[in-house]
Amino acid sequence: MRVTAVEVITNGFDLDEPLFDARSRITQRHQVLVRIEAEDGSVGWGEAAAFGGSHELVAVAIKQLAAPLIGHPARPRETARSLLRDTAHYGHVGVVVSAISGIEIALWDLQGAASGLDLSALLGGEARPVRWYGTTGFYRGGSRADEVTVLRDDLAAALDSDPSGLKIKVGRHGVDEAIGRAHQARAALGPERLLILDANNAFTVPEALRVMSGVRELDILFFEEPIPFGNPDASRELRLSGAVPVGGYELDPTFAGCRRYLEARAVDYIQPDACWSGGIAETMAIADLAHRLDLGFVPHNFSSIVATAANYHVVSAVGGDLIELDLTGNSASDPSVLRTMGWRMEGGYLQAPSSPGLGLVSVGEWASHA
Repeated sequence: MRVTAVEVITNGFDLDEPLFDARSRITQRHQVLVRIEAEDGSVGWGEAAAFGGSHELVAVAIKQLAAPLIGHPARPRETARSLLRDTAHYGHVGVVVSAISGIEIALWDLQGAASGLDLSALLGGEARPVRWYGTTGFYRGGSRADEVTVLRDDLAAALDSDPSGLKIKVGRHGVDEAIGRAHQARAALGPERLLILDANNAFTVPEALRVMSGVRELDILFFEEPIPFGNPDASRELRLSGAVPVGGYELDPTFAGCRRYLEARAVDYIQPDACWSGGIAETMAIADLAHRLDLGFVPHNFSSIVATAANYHVVSAVGGDLIELDLTGNSASDPSVLRTMGWRMEGGYLQAPSSPGLGLVSVGEWASHA
């Protein structure tokens, strides 16, 4: 089965109002999708991470990297290894690895379409119910008082989707505000649902320790990226404090980056992303290392439903327990779209249909309107 065409589709829209985390102001959402067609007419879809306004660069990189694939067999593992080798002098981070990720995911989906197998089965597992938590609770509203009200409203709206838990943003206004925000979220969620805090690298080690001490009694599943990435030793210091489990680091997403954190035992939960870490096979390798070291694996996932499907199948195939869904109102990642494609969302669990590949049966029609 040889590749006959590669297409890159870039979609996006302006937000009605900005979203803020501890570091960033988000005014737009973009997705970069990859469509690969084979000689038998089979089609595969992938997605490349395009955060921070990088969508145009990522699209250009995909077009350049994918051009030599025309006329060659659609082999995701071999292609990804070849592309990583050929681009080594660029460094295996950022735009290049995101582009490779999108191509590799599309080739896996193409393999599924050709074989008739869903991707979980193709990867050696089975599509099964996986718990999901929703990402919400960004800063918005204009004033500190407004932010408290907005958080309350966002949590209430997110709970209507019946997630296993929620993740909120903290860290924009320092330690005390982060602690208060976490207490507000736990009160809204009740004792049963999972709660995750995400600081987006906002704190120093002493500040992070103070936050962790202040939320110790809230049963936080993990504190995501409490300090700047690239310092496993400092993250290990936080983890060894024992106050709250530590998760991360999405900004060091490749196998090499994740391995440093895992081998240092610097996190309780590692968080790669199939559309950002080099693809499905790379993300599975990270998950496998985490399991061998008895550490948790919960992928980062804040792109479109294509990335959600890719990350779901990785979690399902490797026996993982939890996946992230975007509940910020992004039409490209809205979980309700998955329901229209036969995905089940019941009781805080997500399950793909027994459809070939990623299980996105009408993704072409959806992509043209996303």
